[in-house]
Amino acid sequence: MNNQMMMLVNMMIQSNPQLRSVWNQAMQMAKGKTPEQGNEMIHNLAKQMNLNLDDVEKQANSMISQFVNNQGN
Repeated sequence: MNNQMMMLVNMMIQSNPQLRSVWNQAMQMAKGKTPEQGNEMIHNLAKQMNLNLDDVEKQANSMISQFVNNQGN
């Protein structure tokens, strides 16, 4: 992931308190886990917090699209 994309992801995490909470918990719990275990853990945390990962993905895609479009201007 390039620096611009990392900045965008970080902005999303910081701007959404629920997502930030899930992210912080997931990062702590992910230590020593395989990618598959990490993915399952993120989905379980999101479910516990009533956070819809599909909505988060849509938000991310929208922000990425806007970011890419603004880069062309």
